[in-house]
Amino acid sequence: MATVVPTTYASTEEVTLTADDYATYLVENLGLPSIQYAMIKDGEIVTSGATGVYSLIDGTPITTDHVYAVGSVSKMYTTASIMKLVDMGLVELDAPVTTYVDDFVMNDERYIDITVRMLLNHSSGIMEASLSNAILYGDNDTSKVDGLIQSLATQRLKADPGEFSVYNNGGFTLAEIVVERVSGMSFTEFIETYISEPLGLSGTHTPKSDFDLDNVAKGYGAAYMGEIVQDSPTEMLNLIGTGGMYSTAEELCLFADAFFLGEDMLTKESIDMTKAPEYQNGLWLDEKTSMEYGLGWDEVNLYPFNEQDVQVLVKGGDTLQYHASLVVAPDHDIAVAVLSSGGSSSFNMSMAGQMLLDELIKDGVMEQPAYEMVGNLIPEELIPIPAETMEYAGHYANFYGAYEFVMDEQGIMEVWFDGESAPIYHIGNGQFTNEYGMEIFEFVELDDKTYLKAYATAHTGLLPFIGDGLYYQKLEPKEISDELKQVWETRLGKTYYYLNEKYTSLIYTEMLLAAVIYDTMDLEGYVGNSEIIDENTLHTNIQIPGMMGRDTMDYYFYEVDGVEYLEVGGSLLVDADQFGSVEAGVYEIGADGYAQFFTVDEDVQISVEMTGDGIFALYDADMMCVYHSLLEPNKVLEATEGYTLMFAGEVGTNYTVK
Repeated sequence: MATVVPTTYASTEEVTLTADDYATYLVENLGLPSIQYAMIKDGEIVTSGATGVYSLIDGTPITTDHVYAVGSVSKMYTTASIMKLVDMGLVELDAPVTTYVDDFVMNDERYIDITVRMLLNHSSGIMEASLSNAILYGDNDTSKVDGLIQSLATQRLKADPGEFSVYNNGGFTLAEIVVERVSGMSFTEFIETYISEPLGLSGTHTPKSDFDLDNVAKGYGAAYMGEIVQDSPTEMLNLIGTGGMYSTAEELCLFADAFFLGEDMLTKESIDMTKAPEYQNGLWLDEKTSMEYGLGWDEVNLYPFNEQDVQVLVKGGDTLQYHASLVVAPDHDIAVAVLSSGGSSSFNMSMAGQMLLDELIKDGVMEQPAYEMVGNLIPEELIPIPAETMEYAGHYANFYGAYEFVMDEQGIMEVWFDGESAPIYHIGNGQFTNEYGMEIFEFVELDDKTYLKAYATAHTGLLPFIGDGLYYQKLEPKEISDELKQVWETRLGKTYYYLNEKYTSLIYTEMLLAAVIYDTMDLEGYVGNSEIIDENTLHTNIQIPGMMGRDTMDYYFYEVDGVEYLEVGGSLLVDADQFGSVEAGVYEIGADGYAQFFTVDEDVQISVEMTGDGIFALYDADMMCVYHSLLEPNKVLEATEGYTLMFAGEVGTNYTVK
């Protein structure tokens, strides 16, 4: 049987819809509060608009002058800043980072091989990726950046520097520090001096900028289960070079035009380096995949434009409340930006890509693409799985967690995750499709590792986007002693609460900040997707290029005065058994500043009076936030058995519970 490949389809309709139609479509179908868009061509803004409301509370219409957080599109400002320093002769891309940050050390001798280029193409091997204490309400505290060097000093690398590219936030925060050390300016000052002021960008800011926060489009937590009755303070992502910039769609286009389309701000050599296929320098699949990194760019050869020899660059960005996409056609002098409150950068990219495609078709540069499309591939009758494919059954992992693939030779593979399974159907030649018949899976071996790769096309009604690449890596059992196994068995199923997350953190409004250890050890030598190193240490050793191997962390457990603590990603957690049930009384944030958690043992009404700076929140049995004092006025809380009450604040903040 021949290998299954996606079929194609092509629209024969003429381009008649407008950007405003696309924006309205997304607002109405995704329930977005607002969306803003712009296109620049040959140095002029040719399209600009906004749809939706500035605030869900008062219904004020959104305008093209309102500002949005752009999330990881900020990485392009960091890239532009580094390349500016390269053009100034102050930085060499292939020089070690230690050349510019002399106190940068790691608990891994390979760190000396990390170059500035590797920070920008995601191949540094740095594990640091935590956003704890970085995404805050109306709080521009940059202590997370200030403490990065100290944090890295205790960390190891996930891979040899340059071995492969996998999405990494920490590298861009380190690049932000390089900019500061070399220039002698704060990152905000550098942005203002070399980007905002020369280009006249009055709406481009960082959390450290002096600007009108009321001009930022209001954002809302998608996971919050309480009532939205008032607007929250502005979201601030204080890893500025990683994801903290604010801008408008028009100004994002002006920035892209100046730094990546023209040669006024950067030399042609530097611009060309940013759009080169950096991903090819390390471990990667031979065929086309998504997330083919350049310097800063997520993708330097976007489908379907690449099918007609048109290079298109993409950078997406997502915070908890805002989403952004910047799409650039460098050879045709066009850039498109789509920003939104709510939604997803993928949908923004779909709209931006459609706007670009319409323009290129209108100009006669492209024809309507015949899109690759995965149809319903589920076979009418089961197709037996070949013996050689059956050998791939076993335990797999990615950054989401651990999986077990159980194969039935008759033609079904069950994928187990978090206690639930989903069927994957064999469609011949060792390829599989999921229960919806809309994805193709296949096992591959690469660099002595076994992976399951996936291919899917998501059709949004606008430009489709592909999700393909390596999704899962096979884990091999590791023999450990019975004594060591018994130590880890005592931790199975336990919950650990985060203690040192700042009270202004947005994460408190999304979910209960807790880590729950797996209930079982399904693969010898592993707890979930992490390898057991000793009695108190877990290492996450997966190496998956692209996206699915991102944000891996190591776990360190230790005990103080009979209480077990856990350190992970710069956060400190404690065994939940340390806290008891909620009772009437007065509680105070202690000298350590740690948050406090209390379980609800019966259905009860709770009233809380707070004195000092802090917050309190209530979470349901599924750990979702049903009340947060920053988002709703104080009121009597209806708590059900299994709920959790949480206090966080400055030292000395008091809570009176009745």
